[in-house]
Amino acid sequence: MTAASDTGVLARPSRRGLVRGEVAVAIALCVLAAGIVGPLAAPLISDLLVREDVARAQQDCRTIVEALARYHSEHGAYPPGAQGNAVYNYDRGELGRGGVAELAPWLLSGSRPHLAAACWTDPWGSNYSYHVCTQTEPFVDIVVYSRGPDGVDDSWDGLLWNQRSFAGDDVGAFLEAADSASRGR
Repeated sequence: MTAASDTGVLARPSRRGLVRGEVAVAIALCVLAAGIVGPLAAPLISDLLVREDVARAQQDCRTIVEALARYHSEHGAYPPGAQGNAVYNYDRGELGRGGVAELAPWLLSGSRPHLAAACWTDPWGSNYSYHVCTQTEPFVDIVVYSRGPDGVDDSWDGLLWNQRSFAGDDVGAFLEAADSASRGR
């Protein structure tokens, strides 16, 4: 028998065993906290990232619309685009087509490019869609938009554009020939 048991006093556990126990409890608490906080924080972080991407898409659309306005101011017409028609051209950016990238020869070329850099693809990997229509009223002259996070084109609708709106999670910008600034959703 040890001296501690002879006297009826219990032996004190070693410091090493106590430290190991404290570390194990701390690790268990961290795992528990991560298990509780993680699922709660993930949607908040995801929502924040989506909002940042939406803001970037809106800004890209405004930048493109403003570049088209500068082009019109300098040349007296909009770029003729894929249809070769300055008063009516469009590209939805579907089926491998370029969307707004179809306007690159006009917006990025010349001694004074109208865009500082190409911004043809939205944060979710889809090409921006555009529509230029100055030949008829009451339609909005220019619409540039992104299909949004879900990638579905919910907004190819002139009546919707006349209300300065986009459907679903699509975002973008509008311009009337008389406007000097774009308006977005």
